[in-house]
Amino acid sequence: MSYDYSENILVQESAGNLLRDELGWDAKFAYNTEVLGDNGTFGRKSYKEILLVRYFRAALKKLNLWITVDQLLEAQAVLEKRLSTSSLLQINEEKYFLIRDGIPVTVKRPDGKTKTKKAAVIDFLHPENNYFLAVKELKIHGDLYRRRTDIVGFVNGLPLLFVELKKNTVDVQNAYDDNYTEYQDTIPHLFYYNAFLMLSNGTDREIYYMREKGYTHAEIAERLGYKTHSAVTKRLKVMREKYDEFCGNVEAMQKEKQKK
Repeated sequence: MSYDYSENILVQESAGNLLRDELGWDAKFAYNTEVLGDNGTFGRKSYKEILLVRYFRAALKKLNLWITVDQLLEAQAVLEKRLSTSSLLQINEEKYFLIRDGIPVTVKRPDGKTKTKKAAVIDFLHPENNYFLAVKELKIHGDLYRRRTDIVGFVNGLPLLFVELKKNTVDVQNAYDDNYTEYQDTIPHLFYYNAFLMLSNGTDREIYYMREKGYTHAEIAERLGYKTHSAVTKRLKVMREKYDEFCGNVEAMQKEKQKK
């Protein structure tokens, strides 16, 4: 194992432990250990699958005591349905509303007619009723390419969280340029359901965390080994500029969509 690879794994391990120990997520390591099949590690039949059906169906049954097997299968079909001509942004928006508002399924009335009823996918009022799973080093296959992600966070089987981590000697911008944007082209289905994106390296994460805790720039510099506090100030400025740029890009995409 190379030094670079082992150092990247340490950053990944730290993030996984944080999700497990601080936030109560179940954390699993998948690389070279995942077994495919209905009775396998996550119930995936192939590496192309990104919705963990095992946990998704279990959540539907738990959160909707009235749901039948046919309605459960209908809900899954509705959630997974998409138009081939839709953009990634359009697909993501459609999934967002289904996750937020519930998935419509057909219910038969006593008079023989049918009506639509929405099945909840996530219990937003009682988080403890949901299953949070963080999978490290998950293999995902696209139509042409194969990729392995740092961490994918699943809520009731839905891949809502994408985490890309870099070691502290690598600019966090690389996580955006080299991984996130590239994955959108090679394994776009990973982002059909995505709601949260986290790109980080050890240093930026520590700086942000310590500032949130009230540490001064000088105290952060001393703790992280910077020669002067000006280096911390410059890094915070860069982080803010990148955040503003990201927000600006999102706003521009929303305005462009409204024009259409």
